Amino acid sequence: MKTSRLSFIFALTAILAVGILQAQTYQGRILGSVTDQTGAVVSGATVAITNTATGISRTLTTGTAGEYLAPNLEPGPYSIAVESPSFKKAQRTGLTLEVAKDIRADFQLVAGSISEVVTISEEAPIVDTVSDVLGGTFSNKAITELPLLGRDFQNLVVLQPGIQRTPGGGFLSINANGNRPEDNNFVVDGMDDNDAYYGTTVINAEGVEGTPATHLPIDAIQEFNIQSGPEADYGLKPGAIINVGIKTGTNHFHGSTYYFNRNAATDARNYFNPKPDAIAALNLHQFGASAGGPIVKNKLFIFGNYEGVRDVVGNPGNVDAPITNAVTDPDNAEFSMANAFAACELAANCSSVSQNLRQFFPFNPGPTTSLGLDFNNRNREDNGIVKLDYHLNDKNSFIGTYLIGDSVQTEEDTTVLNPLFLSQAQTRAEVIGGGWVFTPTSHLTNQFRVGYNRFWQQVVQADHNSDPASVYGLNTGVTDPVNFGMPEIRISGFTQHTLGGNQSWPLFTTPNQTLQFTDNASYTVGSHNMKFGGEFRTGSSDNLRNTFGSGEIRFSDLADFATGDIRSGNFVFVGDSHRIVSQKTFGLFVQDNWRILPRLTVNWGLRYDVSLPIREKNDELANFDPTVGLLQVHHGIDSLYRTDKNNFAPRLSVAWDMFGTGKTVLRAGGGIIY
Repeated sequence: MKTSRLSFIFALTAILAVGILQAQTYQGRILGSVTDQTGAVVSGATVAITNTATGISRTLTTGTAGEYLAPNLEPGPYSIAVESPSFKKAQRTGLTLEVAKDIRADFQLVAGSISEVVTISEEAPIVDTVSDVLGGTFSNKAITELPLLGRDFQNLVVLQPGIQRTPGGGFLSINANGNRPEDNNFVVDGMDDNDAYYGTTVINAEGVEGTPATHLPIDAIQEFNIQSGPEADYGLKPGAIINVGIKTGTNHFHGSTYYFNRNAATDARNYFNPKPDAIAALNLHQFGASAGGPIVKNKLFIFGNYEGVRDVVGNPGNVDAPITNAVTDPDNAEFSMANAFAACELAANCSSVSQNLRQFFPFNPGPTTSLGLDFNNRNREDNGIVKLDYHLNDKNSFIGTYLIGDSVQTEEDTTVLNPLFLSQAQTRAEVIGGGWVFTPTSHLTNQFRVGYNRFWQQVVQADHNSDPASVYGLNTGVTDPVNFGMPEIRISGFTQHTLGGNQSWPLFTTPNQTLQFTDNASYTVGSHNMKFGGEFRTGSSDNLRNTFGSGEIRFSDLADFATGDIRSGNFVFVGDSHRIVSQKTFGLFVQDNWRILPRLTVNWGLRYDVSLPIREKNDELANFDPTVGLLQVHHGIDSLYRTDKNNFAPRLSVAWDMFGTGKTVLRAGGGIIY
């Protein structure tokens, strides 16, 4: 207990020393103990842990309890060698370290000459014997070989118990253990991948209709790991932690080229795509190449991947559209555009604007208003990633990663009568960051990281550059180019949009961005494996959403449309929805994995988080006080709400290897996440 108190005091002291720092990482740990044949601990033994793909080694010395710990290791294949005077050398090969996971490898040394070697070839244990964290890892082999629609790694998360995704995907579609979809925490190569505004992943975030606007290339993923109920080094969100590790270059050049195509060549005709209409388009192309290798063997490595997407997808369906021809049938005569204009021409009161707008309606020969239309979705994506790993020496390693995705999507997300009014998303997503792993002693390792993500997107009508006054002859009073495009024109008697597109646009997030500084240290003392550190994060969104910005016009029937007799409408967007909002968060944690007995591990931790109130650059936010009324920030109130400073989040769990075989483990635990 004295050791426990000392380690706790040391951890708190270290937290104060490192300041505002955090331990979200895709890297893993290898730990274990060294004993002799009688079970007595062997202190001072030399443990060499080698990544067999890169040749990079880390050398440790066991402590007074015979324990060793190697944190912040790149996922991949490893071997471990243990040496101590008067004992035979022991080594294990064939170990595979997974993303954000631990391998426990205990050694029992045999008395003899150090020149003799005892080799054990084995894979990492299937059962985790040291923690209660729930989760699973998807290897690169599984990711690349499992059927995966659209090559979107998010479609694999549902293979983990407790995690569901809305069929077909789309916006905010993943929920874990009943938490909200925006409560999931995305981490890519140890960098924050959470959009500051939407709360979802930056890479693979959606554009129009929930279709991913960018893609993290599957061939670039080493593994990805999903965790629920994490230890204290994770905070911010209570949902699943989706932790993606990117491949690294090795001492041998490796790479891939690929092309995937999905088309309708053997598909049955869509129910909503009857003859004699042409079969709706379906042609998806995904192609790319990856390569990695050494710049300097055992020292400097590079990996890169490019992936492109080009697709055309039809949208067959029936809509209600005015009948183009003259109609004598009294049941349908009032739905004929020709009849309506013939009547107003006789009365000499036709609207010239309405006459001009006739050309934007589709041709409908009748005899009913039902019309089959099929406007294609067209998408273009270009995605890239590059990663550098530099092993300066045994004490210093550096990592740098950059991801970028760029796309233009033109898709049908509401029923439209002309492809001019489809929705369009222009997107650029970026994640960039680097890390420094410093190992001053065999018992202390520190990792410092800086990460930055940026999501830039404009969602508009496809005709967003069209001034309605000059292009459509429709003077709506809209003069701001941001709100250009055909207004929504509805005519009673037709259930879908008549003209115009999705009036939820324009929506600009230009950009959403997050800057994150994290630091975590690992320290081994006796039978305690300590982690401590924290983070500072600042996120912001430059946001504009002008619902009905281009205006809305309603007519009671086709006759009123022909004469320009408006029933109601909203013509000018009033005010300015543009806001630049930001928020800063801080977090500190301490975590102790205490191996009380060879078969019993207790994990306890404490995290503290502070999220400061959301702020707007020009103080253009307000809150409501029932006793006073609406108050603008810095005009009666200093901030939108008070800061919650009581977010102390404890974690406690136990893991008991019941029979000492590593095959049956009883685990229990709980915690609080703010």
